Amino acid sequence: MRLSKLTIFFGTYIIISASFMRQVWEFINNAAGRSNARLACILLFCIMVVFSLRYLFKYRFSFPRLFSNLFITTLAVMFAWWQPYFTEKIHILEYGFLGWLAVRDLNRNKACVKSVVLAIFYIFLIGALDEAFQKCLPYRVGEIRDVVTNIISGLLGITLFLFG
Repeated sequence: MRLSKLTIFFGTYIIISASFMRQVWEFINNAAGRSNARLACILLFCIMVVFSLRYLFKYRFSFPRLFSNLFITTLAVMFAWWQPYFTEKIHILEYGFLGWLAVRDLNRNKACVKSVVLAIFYIFLIGALDEAFQKCLPYRVGEIRDVVTNIISGLLGITLFLFG
């Protein structure tokens, strides 16, 4: 049971990107306008849903899986809608995908409970490091609430992989 290079890279990217994503977000807002930037993020979410459905249809299709996939995706959208800041809505995509990747990598031997626990620990570790790094940056804020949001988002990704 080990994490792939992609999963480790993506987790590391999440932490490191805290130092420059605020500037990237402001650049996109200034260049494209706030509504177009949000539309682009919504489009990114839709693309991720399409790829998730493609994976489902290609490898593991059944109607119960299709409905559970749609249900979990609806829960993720509702959770994102509840977030007070738009940039935190993006975290739901990031950590959901990270959870999906982590449990996919760790679930290869079908040790489901152990792989889920290890995936949750990995998400917690990345989320805590991300928020600790943000707390060190003068223009960012690291909060415990964000770590909890990251873990819930990762759990949605894990659930999407296991039941979707």
